[in-house]
Amino acid sequence: MCLKIRCLIFFILITACAVSCVCNKREARRIRNIAREHRVTGLDTLIRIDGYYYREYFDITEVVREYRPDNRFRITYAIFSKNGGYKGMGFYRTHEELQDHVNSRPFDGYYIIVGDTIKARLSMKFQLGMWHLFEVHYLIENDTTIREIRSKSTACPDNRVHDRLLDNVYKFKEYKFETK
Repeated sequence: MCLKIRCLIFFILITACAVSCVCNKREARRIRNIAREHRVTGLDTLIRIDGYYYREYFDITEVVREYRPDNRFRITYAIFSKNGGYKGMGFYRTHEELQDHVNSRPFDGYYIIVGDTIKARLSMKFQLGMWHLFEVHYLIENDTTIREIRSKSTACPDNRVHDRLLDNVYKFKEYKFETK
């Protein structure tokens, strides 16, 4: 009897995991399809988009201290195209590393403008075909400064939503990308 219950619980967990990942996969495809549409957003009249926005910081988490105690400096970024495409969420040690990586990636998200806020959605494929969905809100402060005010993610396999209010300032860096 105990073995049957264990098998049933295991089957239910595996099924729930598979179903939730399929749901994220559908939403990830939808996000990527919207990112490839050419829409006029008018963002280029509010902020500069001939480069990227970045935030530099020192990562002090336990994971970084354990695996990379010598180099905790990080750069994260946000890139917006004039037709609604969005790239973001990476972590790099140098601007050159960031630029090399970003040049090799297509836009995998999109954004909309609501008042003075840019609301970006992004999908990222992780291990075993699982998709994570992200939504990031940036407040426009001026044409070269945006402020990350909210970050929300839905992670497979359990579809838990992590929603955080933030106050991270991103500065503009001019750069000509070879975007795809």
